[in-house]
Amino acid sequence: MAMIGAVGGSLGNLLYPYFMEKKGWRGPTYRRMQTYDLLLAVVAMILLNLAVWVLGAELLHPKGLTIKELDDLPKLLSETLGTAGRSLFYVGIFAAIFTSLIGHAMGLALMGSHAWLRWRAGAAKIEPTYQDHPLYKWIVVWCLVSPLIWTIDGMPDFVTLTLVTNSLQVILIPLIAGGLWAITSTSRCIGRSYRNRWWEHLVMGSLFGLGLVGAVKAVQSVVEMVSP
Repeated sequence: MAMIGAVGGSLGNLLYPYFMEKKGWRGPTYRRMQTYDLLLAVVAMILLNLAVWVLGAELLHPKGLTIKELDDLPKLLSETLGTAGRSLFYVGIFAAIFTSLIGHAMGLALMGSHAWLRWRAGAAKIEPTYQDHPLYKWIVVWCLVSPLIWTIDGMPDFVTLTLVTNSLQVILIPLIAGGLWAITSTSRCIGRSYRNRWWEHLVMGSLFGLGLVGAVKAVQSVVEMVSP
């Protein structure tokens, strides 16, 4: 469930349009570039997930081991790949956390300030200068500083926190799938010629149904994990 939440149910999926806008990829002429960029991200996530599954099946399962804290995985890799593998893994952890933290802070701040401006303006036109709004800076500060609370003694360990938060993100899948289904079915939002066809409705409906099932299972798995 944590894997599904990290890949398919993350709120970060809604940030992609803001980064495309920052790159200047606006309009139909950039559709092919957007498709290739998104396809590359999807393939990278598939390879990453397969790598984690293979690692667990090859190293953890035969030995009956579990990952209880962040240092367990580098220790396991050092037994297989040596000291160089352990060091490389720590470098990867630092790079992933650093880049993700900065990117999410920026993306969430853009989405938050955009939502605030749209709510205040109603149907009126707004300028896409979200970074100039004071709310943008407050959200960035909150995203960068608030995680430090988990360094206080007595807080959940890194692995437990990651599993619980990623599992709970699966709840977002039916919201994201349902919202996209509604947007891509409405001429006002996407245009008459680009509306969903019958088979696309079938795909979106199936994803929405799977999302609902996954959300229920995610809540159940978190309750089982945190229950004494």
